[in-house]
Amino acid sequence: IEGDERYRILFKVFSDRNRYISKATIKINDKTLITDVNGEASIILPRGEWKYIVEAENFGTTERVLIVEKDTVEYVQLIGSAYERVVTFYVRDNETKDFLSGVKVTFGGKTATTTSSGIVVFEVYPGTYQLSAEKESYYTEKRTLEVTDSMNVDINMRAIEHYNVTIRVRDGVNPVGGASVLVTGDDYERTTSTNDQGQATGFSLIAGTYRYKIVKDGYITKEGEFTIYDDAVIDVQFNPIPKYNINFI
Repeated sequence: IEGDERYRILFKVFSDRNRYISKATIKINDKTLITDVNGEASIILPRGEWKYIVEAENFGTTERVLIVEKDTVEYVQLIGSAYERVVTFYVRDNETKDFLSGVKVTFGGKTATTTSSGIVVFEVYPGTYQLSAEKESYYTEKRTLEVTDSMNVDINMRAIEHYNVTIRVRDGVNPVGGASVLVTGDDYERTTSTNDQGQATGFSLIAGTYRYKIVKDGYITKEGEFTIYDDAVIDVQFNPIPKYNINFI
């Protein structure tokens, strides 16, 4: 039975644990609705009686008849065939064993960051999931994790080794002070000046290949590259611009 009047129907789909269910499908009036992150989906329907079916992964199916007489909210509860498990991650520095805050953890299609206590919690259904933990100056930790029940998981992250590098600039055996030294690499750029001993310090680098550029008035600009795997001193010969005496006859 249908009338000419039309009304807005808002579906709210939730679980038997009183949590809203996203991505549930609602089939009504030859249309398929998908609930959002708040478990909501809406449709405009004429006055009348409408049969609908609601389904969601890991939940049973519900079939009902909706009587449309006015704008209304239709609450639909689905009974879980599987329940979410609580997975708690504890993230530490591999060497110091200190808890790490601000680690971006991706698990079960969700991403969250660890608290000041190095803890982050996810709720997922039983299954196999990819885990990724990322933090600046640390190697990314990846693994596959099977969830059968609520569980605690330790993640020990290894800090990326940094090496102290000094650029030593000399003209022959004489140090060149006051030269500008630029060092660049992947996601790295730093400029400093040489001291009276011709040394530019303060470069803390991970293993890899870098480029340098050295500039000073009265000298020929020098560019080059170097590769490091440990603390290192990079010697660079820096030549003054030649001067010539010209005699006019």
